[in-house]
Amino acid sequence: METALQERAERIGRRQRELARQLMQLHEWTEFPGGDLIRPASDDHLPVAEDLGEKDRAVAALLEKRTEILFEKIKNNAYQTGGVFQKERLVEDLIGLVEDVARIYNPGSKRPLLETSVERLLRAANRISLQLLLLLEGLPLDIKSYNLQTTYETIRKGIRAYGVYKSAEPYLSYARPFYYMGRYALGAAPVVLGAGWAVSQMVKSGARRFSTSMANRYALGLLGDMVRIIGGEAAGVFGGDYRHRDPNWIYGAELTDLVAACALSPDIHRFAIEEISGLALRNEYDRIFLYRCLASGTSAGPNRFADPASLPMDQRETVAKRLERFHKRCLRGISDESGGLAKWRRDAEGRLGVKIRLAEKDLPAPPSEEKTATGVFSLAGFLLEVKGRDPEETPAMLSGTRMFESLGAVERDTLLKALLAAPPMVFEYPEMETGDRHVADFLSDLISLTVKIHPRNEEMDAVVADAARHFRKKDLVAVKKRLDREYVDFLSASLREDSPEKRISPQVARSLLYMLMEDESPRFLYRSIHLRTEEGSGKSVPFPPYAEPWLMGTDRRLVLAAVNRRFQSPPILVWSVQKSRDGSETATVSRLEGRFRDACRLMGGGWHWDRLEATASHPAILISGAAMGRYKRFFRPLIEFFGATD
Repeated sequence: METALQERAERIGRRQRELARQLMQLHEWTEFPGGDLIRPASDDHLPVAEDLGEKDRAVAALLEKRTEILFEKIKNNAYQTGGVFQKERLVEDLIGLVEDVARIYNPGSKRPLLETSVERLLRAANRISLQLLLLLEGLPLDIKSYNLQTTYETIRKGIRAYGVYKSAEPYLSYARPFYYMGRYALGAAPVVLGAGWAVSQMVKSGARRFSTSMANRYALGLLGDMVRIIGGEAAGVFGGDYRHRDPNWIYGAELTDLVAACALSPDIHRFAIEEISGLALRNEYDRIFLYRCLASGTSAGPNRFADPASLPMDQRETVAKRLERFHKRCLRGISDESGGLAKWRRDAEGRLGVKIRLAEKDLPAPPSEEKTATGVFSLAGFLLEVKGRDPEETPAMLSGTRMFESLGAVERDTLLKALLAAPPMVFEYPEMETGDRHVADFLSDLISLTVKIHPRNEEMDAVVADAARHFRKKDLVAVKKRLDREYVDFLSASLREDSPEKRISPQVARSLLYMLMEDESPRFLYRSIHLRTEEGSGKSVPFPPYAEPWLMGTDRRLVLAAVNRRFQSPPILVWSVQKSRDGSETATVSRLEGRFRDACRLMGGGWHWDRLEATASHPAILISGAAMGRYKRFFRPLIEFFGATD
């Protein structure tokens, strides 16, 4: 009997675990939109749709303000005492955020949390936990395995890396693909709208390699995402169907309805999935639901969700424009024999209250100015993301580009204001067709900025090659030659008239420019350089194989570098000396007379080459002069660098 009871207890235990699993699945499925689960149990307390739209925008402003406060507190280390993270302080601030959201929808409530059912609060807490887990799973960091102390330090490191909140604020919307502030709503410029999605597609697009800098930005965006998740769930508890009063959701639901109305090919389904993937939805369950609709060829039923009247007219118009754009891109030329497309159009116009133009003749190509503007936004993203420049520097750096100069004075002024108001902190390719004439200007400007703006390295050059591949430029050799020519021209234009060397190969020009510091400009070049021990009269010190020595003088220092003649590789910094500011000498220059040519000897300075920096006696640097040439004329740039007379 004891054995039988034990077996029965085990069966009951297994059954309980199975029922618990099914109950968990049921609760999870209830998070997907559908049927009676769309709205809370009672909406009697909710105002009309127009008022809800105003309150939703007030929530967006509150989330931005609260995020700024949290950033300032973490920057000032307000959540840490004696090196220990005080989680209670953060919890109090987050509870305060929930209460502030509740008061927006229920301004007369004194204790909104106490007046809300436990079930709704627990469901919201469950959704917050699941979305935070999903958020952590999507990070290219192993934050999900960190403890609270380590997570806090990671976020604080990201904040320190990008300074105060106001200068870091653009990263909040660009560092994550799922959450955006209200001003980055649907219908914004493609470079702005798709920036977050570009981050999640970095490897696919080839626009950027993951780095420590990007890790800091993800950590920086994590806190902002957490505020939006908690604030959004609070808005859902106290403000009804908040997650679906969103232009991105309305567009996604209408898109599934459009796809379901037509007999489409797998390619068009793929395009639709890419559109859904790039939307900044307020709940990730909604994205999965839209995927399911596309996979099964059914509609998400946009008529069942929040009244689009809660959206302002300009947002409804941008939803219509995005639907027109998708139709033009994917559905142009498809016959509508069944009348499904015409019916969808009538229904969508009734829901949005906006005219939708699907006729090809009514959908002209974007004007040239719009394409140029998106190209300039992309170049600004390159300067900010890849080059790491500050937003305030971009107007001056863009002023000489073809795309910027092709705009009129009014358009340029408007564009600069938009760039400073919402800097594109992630580099994303502009939306241009492969054969578009604007592509040539964009690539030309990209090459020019790659060469002229510090820093310069192989990774920057790879960005140009990736961009050429993106626009399907078959002749990548020609792109590389253009980049080489730009390096040579830029270095040659920077040199003094009396620089002994002006004919430079692309490999040498590229390597020497790689070595420049910020705001440093090359002035003269020398070659025919040798290293000799015992002050120039002893043995020769060989350079590495295939390495050609070059001496470059800048407005700050002298640099001796070994450049590889055969392979594309970083130059070796052999020796350098700073230009004297106070009359002190860290290196000396002297003349060595010869039968047919004189030489210049350099002593002192700093040695950086591993083979020489640890030796007790450093060699002398000998620079051969011109045959039958005058010493002072040939070595004038070098003599003037040291302030010597001969």
